Amino acid sequence: MPNPRTIVSGLAPFMQKESLLNKLVVVVSNLKPSRFRGVLSQGMLLATSSKDGKVVRLLSPPEGTKVGERLALEGVEWQGEVDPVLRPKQKVFESVAPFLKTNEQGIATYKNIKLMTEKGPIICEIKDGQIS
Repeated sequence: MPNPRTIVSGLAPFMQKESLLNKLVVVVSNLKPSRFRGVLSQGMLLATSSKDGKVVRLLSPPEGTKVGERLALEGVEWQGEVDPVLRPKQKVFESVAPFLKTNEQGIATYKNIKLMTEKGPIICEIKDGQIS
């Protein structure tokens, strides 16, 4: 099992921290650690927001997904290496984020290609939402 990490998020207005305990979540883990409110955050939880921004829900991997498993794009063979830490000045995540959405079935996608684990697609209760 990968080492535990501390993640600071802006999800407090949308859910209680207790609701996150013992739950499989999707995390961007190769962001440069940053301090928020004096706490070192070592990643970012991915969630989907409704079109009006009033409802936010976490992305959910299928049951049985291995902790630390890297996501894949359905039907896309990965070529190359993953950057251990994305360089903030290159704004890699910021360039990808607009294309991360949930489709009409609530399946997480990147440019309309499903985000997958070995056990199946990443899902969310919010359909046709923006992932961030």
